[in-house]
Amino acid sequence: MAIKIDIRQLDQKKQNPVLIEKITYTKEQSVVFDISISIHSNDTYLAEGTSSFVQEKECSKCLEHFNLSEDIHFRDLYVKHKEDLMTYEDSFDGNIFLVEDSIIDLGKSIEAAYAEAKILVHPCRPSCRGLCDVCGTNLNEMECKCSEENIDPRLEALKNLKL
Repeated sequence: MAIKIDIRQLDQKKQNPVLIEKITYTKEQSVVFDISISIHSNDTYLAEGTSSFVQEKECSKCLEHFNLSEDIHFRDLYVKHKEDLMTYEDSFDGNIFLVEDSIIDLGKSIEAAYAEAKILVHPCRPSCRGLCDVCGTNLNEMECKCSEENIDPRLEALKNLKL
């Protein structure tokens, strides 16, 4: 999704060269980002954005669906010249993108931040017991007999170990 900002309007601001916007990003749901773009140095722009929203996730342990409050942040650099990509690569902690024809495409920053938040795994709650790795029973809902019946024969002697 392209979200284009013309940086010439930022370059024309003499006293406070910061552009602040509210941008709505829609992928699976609509998310509103508070965006700030400022001049970092000559021909380099710093784009920062934050968003808070509720997203449906799948528990990484029991696979049940639940709602999770998410906070997404990004702090990315946009450079006008290709050679600046390598200049900032080691010193900047964030993504670095190229400005094309005086246009910053914030869609790149938002997509990267959103994708990063999406791949993080979350349990539905700290006490989630997950699924039995033998029979697949959701251990939050009921007990299964697998742990007593299916013991690896190499570990059988450990069953009687008292701690």
